[in-house]
Amino acid sequence: MTTTIPELEPRALWKHFYSLSQIPRPSGHEEQIRKYVAAFGRGLGLDTRIDEAGNILIRKPATR
Repeated sequence: MTTTIPELEPRALWKHFYSLSQIPRPSGHEEQIRKYVAAFGRGLGLDTRIDEAGNILIRKPATR
């Protein structure tokens, strides 16, 4: 059975996984992946920050 990532379900999840896997990110050079993930959070309108250590913090407010 040969299935490509874009054909897997749920498609939206695997689409994001595939996009992430295409970004080079050798140790010590994570700028591109950091920018991609931060842009993803901001694109959803979420509070997105990168701290001094380079960690990406994405916050979604609680709902009732």
